[in-house]
Amino acid sequence: MKKLIAAAVAPLMLVACADASAPEDPDVQDPAALNEEAEAEQPAISEPDLSGEFLLTQVNQGQIPSVYDMIATFDDEGFMTIASQCVRLKYQLNRTGGNVTPEKVPGGGCDRRLTDGERYVDAAIPDMNILIEMGDGLMMTGTSGNISMDRR
Repeated sequence: MKKLIAAAVAPLMLVACADASAPEDPDVQDPAALNEEAEAEQPAISEPDLSGEFLLTQVNQGQIPSVYDMIATFDDEGFMTIASQCVRLKYQLNRTGGNVTPEKVPGGGCDRRLTDGERYVDAAIPDMNILIEMGDGLMMTGTSGNISMDRR
């Protein structure tokens, strides 16, 4: 009976004493410190120059399938408007530097149906989260891909 009790108690004693006697591992770091280091290493996304007009040229490295040019403009209130013939697609960008959280705003324009390219861009923009300068243009990128725009 003593052997049975000793066999049952011995592993419990080892577990109870293990943490108290274990030396601290110098390679193990505090998870909070690791998170702070990761945040400090991320470069800030600079605010892009949004003055002027931008021709939307590519979506996900492919030409935009539209019979009409799509021209983007940005205003001081944080809106981006894309004009394509008589169609107006409008988004509140909610910008912080180059980070964006676009929200669709009801637009105006004519009653014609959207082209495939307009539909594709309209569906992609709400999933974008970064707006950066690329050469003499802009690029929006996010979970739905990217959109390239050339300054006009």
